[in-house]
Amino acid sequence: IDGIEAFFAKDFRWMGNAGCGTKLGVKAFQDNWQRPFQAAFSDKVCIDEARIVQGEWMAAFGRQEATHSGTFMGIAPTGNIDPERRYPSMFEPIHGSAFDIMGKALANPIGSFWSCVMMLEHIGLDQQAQRLMQAIEAVTANPKLHTRDLGGEAATQQVTEAVCKMLRH
Repeated sequence: IDGIEAFFAKDFRWMGNAGCGTKLGVKAFQDNWQRPFQAAFSDKVCIDEARIVQGEWMAAFGRQEATHSGTFMGIAPTGNIDPERRYPSMFEPIHGSAFDIMGKALANPIGSFWSCVMMLEHIGLDQQAQRLMQAIEAVTANPKLHTRDLGGEAATQQVTEAVCKMLRH
């Protein structure tokens, strides 16, 4: 983690998978993505399969193997997408249904909202996806609206209501 500045411009923009958000600058990337990820997957091993470099663009292909041992997984969306659109695509938070905390007001609903962003983009509703993403970013920027998995004390309903309120205005 330390020393990453040698490989990236200080004000670089990291664009994660759809729904993971954009991080501006090395510090934001490290503090809001890389360090929490490393803490949650402390035994992570990267298997680098291929890299493609074209000018200032770079893509890495491979996989990471690790055991989740932290609190990082609460917000990421996923999509099982049929790009040919022959079969239905499915969108959900990476943690799935989280039955172990159901009804306890502990679940972080951001992954569900982000999955909706992915779905809206998939069906061509880009403006609506952008509007929902802006609401998500505004809500997650407020530490008072962080659920326990992000180090806060907000309940599921509080976060849900905050996102919905942003969409109504």
